[in-house]
Amino acid sequence: MKLELKDIFISEKDRIEMQDTFSCATGFGVVFVDNSGNHISPNNNFTKFCAAINETPHGRECCRRTNCYSIENAMQTGRPDITVCHAGMVNIEIPLIYEGQHLGGLTAGQVLCTDMD
Repeated sequence: MKLELKDIFISEKDRIEMQDTFSCATGFGVVFVDNSGNHISPNNNFTKFCAAINETPHGRECCRRTNCYSIENAMQTGRPDITVCHAGMVNIEIPLIYEGQHLGGLTAGQVLCTDMD
């Protein structure tokens, strides 16, 4: 049976609570994504810049492709992947693996590093 990320949470409320807690602890924008890079929960703590990008179909697709690229890297290594997104922000993809099956990820970040051009 092929599991999906939403299958391992008791409820959407639990998923959102976990996401909110991680965002509060780190200050990062956070969202759960499926293996295709699609958001499966509401965005949390997104910067105004990233929220505006996600408001447009083209921007949302660019973010989805960045997430998907990063998820694939995380799946290959089994470790978090840190990349710079299409808009120049640091993106961290934390792979979520259950019983050996990669279910998606927790995307965090939306930050600029001081040494970035």
